[in-house]
Amino acid sequence: MNTSGTGQPMATESLLPPRPPSQRGGRLADSA
Repeated sequence: MNTSGTGQPMATESLLPPRPPSQRGGRLADSA
């Protein structure tokens, strides 16, 4: 999976297991 998540759809995040708030926050900020 892409670390930036810009090219990947948000659906992939739902399929993946819940990540720690620290890592998720960074990914969500970059994606949004």
